[in-house]
Amino acid sequence: MLISEYIKQGSFEKKIMKQKLIFLIVCLIISAISSGQQKQPDKLLREAIYKEEVNGNLEEAIKDYQAIVNDFPGEREIAAKALLKIGLCYERLGSPKASEVYEQIIDQYSDQVSLVTQARDRLAALRNIDTDGLTMSRLLPADIYMECMTLSPDGTKLAGIDFSIGQNIAVYDIGIGEMQFITDYKWREGSCWTYTPVWSPDGTEILHYVGCGGPAELRITSLDGKSRVLFRNTDEGGIAPCDWLPDKSAVLAVLGTKDGLCRLVLISTKDGTPRELCPLQRTFAVQDMASIAVSGSADVSTDGKFIVFSDGPVNQQRNIYIISADGGPKITLDDHPADDQEPRWSPDGRHIVFRSTRSGNWALWGIAMRDGQADGEPFLILEGMQGQELASWTQKGLCTSAWRVITDIYTLEIDPPNMRALRNPRILESTIYGQSLFPVLSPDGKQIAYMLPKGNINPMSIMIMPLKGGDTRKFNCPVHAQRGIINWLPNGNVGYINFDIPGNLYLSQLDQETGGWNTQLIFSAGEYSSGPVSFVWNKDVKSFYYLKRGKELGQGIVSHDLETGDEKYILHDPSGDSLRLKMWSTLSASRDLKQLAFNTESRIGLMNIETGNLRYIKTDDQQYLMQPAWSPDGKYLLAKGTSKPGTGYNELFIISTTDGKMSNLNIGQYLPRGSQILLSIDWSPDGRTIVFDVMSEKSEANLIQNIIKKE
Repeated sequence: MLISEYIKQGSFEKKIMKQKLIFLIVCLIISAISSGQQKQPDKLLREAIYKEEVNGNLEEAIKDYQAIVNDFPGEREIAAKALLKIGLCYERLGSPKASEVYEQIIDQYSDQVSLVTQARDRLAALRNIDTDGLTMSRLLPADIYMECMTLSPDGTKLAGIDFSIGQNIAVYDIGIGEMQFITDYKWREGSCWTYTPVWSPDGTEILHYVGCGGPAELRITSLDGKSRVLFRNTDEGGIAPCDWLPDKSAVLAVLGTKDGLCRLVLISTKDGTPRELCPLQRTFAVQDMASIAVSGSADVSTDGKFIVFSDGPVNQQRNIYIISADGGPKITLDDHPADDQEPRWSPDGRHIVFRSTRSGNWALWGIAMRDGQADGEPFLILEGMQGQELASWTQKGLCTSAWRVITDIYTLEIDPPNMRALRNPRILESTIYGQSLFPVLSPDGKQIAYMLPKGNINPMSIMIMPLKGGDTRKFNCPVHAQRGIINWLPNGNVGYINFDIPGNLYLSQLDQETGGWNTQLIFSAGEYSSGPVSFVWNKDVKSFYYLKRGKELGQGIVSHDLETGDEKYILHDPSGDSLRLKMWSTLSASRDLKQLAFNTESRIGLMNIETGNLRYIKTDDQQYLMQPAWSPDGKYLLAKGTSKPGTGYNELFIISTTDGKMSNLNIGQYLPRGSQILLSIDWSPDGRTIVFDVMSEKSEANLIQNIIKKE
């Protein structure tokens, strides 16, 4: 019987029933509030702590803590606290998994300084490491992002790579908190860029790599911006700066050929003449030479007599070697099956420290030295060094640096009639925090596929999950694939366009039932050089359109037959002056595959495939709209752009394909500070959901002091 029928009875019954009704409503409200509160991560954390500490149910507490980490990836502090509690529970259970959890905190939550410190302390305690007196402190404010940071010899300044106006060397004064640029490269096509700064022994100059589209260069730049070219590699290979001799008479570098063969050399600072010390086992592609992996591989002793370096065959573990600065045979410092890298001499020349996996994960190890040879066995100094790079070891202490690119997938709900955001963008739950990118929606809009980049242990993977929640499936990418993009093909399959090491380009289609890949070659190495891979596939997946930027044949949109390899222009500009395609231009198709859109400077091109009609939508010169994506009905385009000059791509704009009117969804204010919309923008078939990936960056520079205990 309904409540309303009870209330129709006598007054006494009415009174009783009203009281019951009020009680029922109150109970429902309390239940709703309680249910809402249970979804709050801080309350869930308190409940899990109660289950652990009061009830003593460690296994159940671990499950609850892990659920917090999985369900609330955006709540960084709470997730890290939950992981720390998991580690402590495993310790009480006597499980070796405790160490794995602490390593995870250090690796994935570097922004949670206090919790990372606690995780390092627990690792040290578990492995009986005496860290008494050793300290680690931050040198760089959390709101500054730089890469390749290294500490000046006097310990007062940090040099690193800044990306705000171009890729430049910036020097941060730790004492006064000010930044200055010593190079002035701008973000524009054909501009130079720099990487891997190395301080001179007297702290007055910086040695660094420079790329300008031609031969790789080493330059020396003073703190007032005066620069000179020291060495230009005319062998079409790369070059990586490593260190200086104490008297500044020469610099240490790794010099490579176009075939990837490398050797350790000393280059005279007087005339730029290289002198070979020894060939290296490890090979590096030209584009990989400008990296910390190469630049940080060698170091000069304080007295300039010896050079320590790490080396080993490609894809194998490295050893540490010593060689005289005058040349001669190399000596193995300590032959061990673990991976050893980034050796650094102590300021007094009596020790070498290096990163190693000898304890199972990356840790800081040391070894005593005498007359260029080992004087004892290696010893463990500090656990939890994954993600950290060893920079310079000065009298102030050992500088380490770390930087991490964080990529997350966001969803935005849209009101289709008004083309306005209904609420703030939010991170897509159940994705892997900081490692999810390139989201694409299935043709029916019910599933989303995205990518997980390759990690130190995990292979590159593709994840497929229901958009509204459900189980996520993981598929490893083809073994040969080194990089690529994904999309849903018109036949409903997930397609992965990927390159292998030689540069061949493939289409791999995923069989979701077996997890296998059906792969076919699209272009052989060297045949495709048209910038970003943004293919538009026909319904039969036997041909596709792409933007072609050939120097000899001009620019245009080309139809490529996958079976025969035949190509024909459906839009051709022999001179390139009309289309003005850029290396960052991308191509997209309306859902009915009748129209194409592409971005170029200050405008978006729209082409009707059937008629060949081409027209342009003029955009604001300051917004730099990119990566156009179509609305389901083809009446609008969605593109990323800038909110104001000098800022990153942190806004989404909706553009009418009829009259070109634009509106800013104003989402940048809700994204992480300094973040940018990255690789992929997609619009659901019902027009109500937009998915996109966002990149933010975090860096840190640390100073480790009292590394070697005084005897």
